[in-house]
Formats: sequence, structure tokens, C-alpha cells
Amino acid sequence: MRVAFLSDVHGNALALDACLAHVRSVGADAVYFLGDAVGYLPAAREVLDRLAAEGIPCQQGNHERMLLTPAEVPPDRETAYRLGAARARLDDTHLERVAGWPVRRELTVGRRSFLLVHGSPAAPLDGYVYPDTDLAPFTDLPYDAVVMGHTHRPFVRPSGGTVFVNAGSVGLPRDRGDSAAFALYDSEADRFETVRVPLDVPAILSAYGDRIADAVRACLLRR
Repeated sequence: MRVAFLSDVHGNALALDACLAHVRSVGADAVYFLGDAVGYLPAAREVLDRLAAEGIPCQQGNHERMLLTPAEVPPDRETAYRLGAARARLDDTHLERVAGWPVRRELTVGRRSFLLVHGSPAAPLDGYVYPDTDLAPFTDLPYDAVVMGHTHRPFVRPSGGTVFVNAGSVGLPRDRGDSAAFALYDSEADRFETVRVPLDVPAILSAYGDRIADAVRACLLRR
């Protein structure tokens, strides 16, 4: 069985389409989404509709939480997040669907137990686990694997009998802006890998134009 884990689309429907096409091409049997469908880029409605149409189990990230509770959005970040604009394009059905997403998920694949969170095991919505984060505080967890997102920086690291995986970002990679990422688990090989998918950044910038902040544009152009 092959399972794909996607995270951090951030309103980039073009990137989501590219990654879903790649997921199909590698023969994934199941797909899970780890949060942050919205924020930064303007196609939140299209992203949410696509995830629903594909029947992908989803969970909340910190941007879903801020979408549902606008008072939690830091005023100095809204220029980049643009969650108000996203909320204006969504209807009650979208918001109710997102409100029903869990903040964590336990999963069994073959004989392996997984914990899926957007942030970290200690802070499921907004904890940060980077490629060089000390994993010692998490090594007593009763899971074979912990799969996360949030940092937009993918990695696969075993530690203390648990494999820690960051799926990276579909819509706004922070290491290389033209290379989306997702994680793929092969149960027969009992192995995770990071899959990179080329993004057509000029097409993305042409489609979304001035509806994204300069900092977001710079991130997409990062090499």
C-alpha cells in the first residue's frame, strides 16, 4: 500500500492540481491532508472544493483555526495571510466543513501506527518541527511514525524507534519555491520518501497576480 501525505496548500490550487496528478501517477492508494488549505494565496475556495471532490481526509492547521476565529489573526500578518479575503469568498458550507476537520488523527497502515498533526505532537496546530529540531522530547511517543507539516520544509528522520516526517508544502515551499513537496509511505518497503513536484511559478504568478503579498511572491521565486 502507498499512502501520500500532503500539507500546506495555502490557497494555491494550481500547485494542488500538480501534486494530485503526481500522486495519481505514483499509484498512491490513499491520500491525507495535514492542514493549511487556506491563507497566503487566493484560491481557497477552489482548494477546499478540490479536496472535498477527491474525498481526501483533512485536518486543521493553524490557518484553518485563524479562518474560523478571525480575532486570532495577528494584525501585522494579515497583509500576507489574506484570510479575510479568503473568508469573503467562502460560504457557510465551506466553513462548516473546515470546522469539522480534526486537529489530529491516528492511523494504522499495515502493521504501523501513525500520528498525523499539522504542527507537532505537543502542539498539533502550531508547533514547529524543523529538519534540525531536537526530537528527544518526542521519542517516547507510542507511534511508529509521526507525520507533520507547518514548517514548509520536508524531511524524514528516524529517532528512538519512531520515524518523524515533515511532508513539506504543496503550495508555498520555503526551501525552493518552484518545487512542491509531499511525503509518500510504501508499506511493503516500510519506507517514507519526500516527493518533489515541479511548479510552474510564472503561471502561478500570472494567475494570482497582485492578490498575493510581495513576501509570498518572493518565496515562490526563491531558489
